Amino acid sequence: MLTVLIPLVMALLANGCVPAVSEAGLNEEFSLAPGQTMGITGEDLEVRFIEVSGDSRCATGVTCVWAGEVMAVTEIVMDGRTERLELTEPGLNDAPAGVSIQNYRFTFRVEPYPNQDSQIKPEDYRLMMVVSLPGD
Repeated sequence: MLTVLIPLVMALLANGCVPAVSEAGLNEEFSLAPGQTMGITGEDLEVRFIEVSGDSRCATGVTCVWAGEVMAVTEIVMDGRTERLELTEPGLNDAPAGVSIQNYRFTFRVEPYPNQDSQIKPEDYRLMMVVSLPGD
C-alpha cells in the first residue's frame, strides 16, 4: 500500500495540488490569500489566513456614523501548537493594527478596502502581515 501512496503524493506535489507553505523572514511584509500559509524563516512559526469573518468598514465615498472593522480569522502554529485567532482591524485607519503573542508582534491590515461601487468577493481578500520580535 505504501508503495502506491508515495508516487501518488509525489505526483500531487509536482502538480501543485497540495498547497505548499511559503516562507518570509522576520520584519518582511507578506500577503496571504484565504487558505494560504506562510512560515517564518528560522522560527517555529506559521500563519494561515482562513477567511474574513466580517467586514463592516465604512466604504470609501460614503459618510458613516461608525468607522466599522474587519475581522480576519487566522491559525497561528507556534512550537507545534495551533491557535485560532481572529484579528480585528478598525476601519478608516491608516496605521496597521497589531497584536502580540508570546515573543512575536503581528502587524497586519486587510485589503482591499471597501468601496461604495463594488462588492469584495471572499477570495479577493488579502491579509498583509509583518511578524517581528519586540525591539526590532
